[in-house]
Amino acid sequence: MFENSSVDINNVCYVASGGVFGTWLRFHLVNYLQLNLLRKKWATCSVNLVAAFLMGLLGSLEAKTVIFNEYSSFMLFFGVGFLGSLSTFSTFVLDFFESISKKRLNEGFSFLTLTIFGGLLLAAAGYAIGYEQISL
Repeated sequence: MFENSSVDINNVCYVASGGVFGTWLRFHLVNYLQLNLLRKKWATCSVNLVAAFLMGLLGSLEAKTVIFNEYSSFMLFFGVGFLGSLSTFSTFVLDFFESISKKRLNEGFSFLTLTIFGGLLLAAAGYAIGYEQISL
């Protein structure tokens, strides 16, 4: 499968390791929020928004230094692995279609709008804050 590619097994391990921690944290956060505060879709939305903000911060770190480029072990572990599994597109899509299939159009489109535009705004805010505050 990988014979013609230049896959570095160390990079795969960084991503996989980060993914384990991100998945574990998402599972526990969504379950906690769902049981104590919110319905499942809003718990998922909250976790995705936090991940978007953190990805923005991480992007500013990458932009300000050559130490943390997109292929550094830190970026692979935290950005691709941890934050990639902390946020989840498949659950987002499933939650949206569940609302639509149950004829909860206002809820579904509110969820869709908040997740997409809120995620973009929070990623931009994280980037802006990080870019102004991080001095390397």
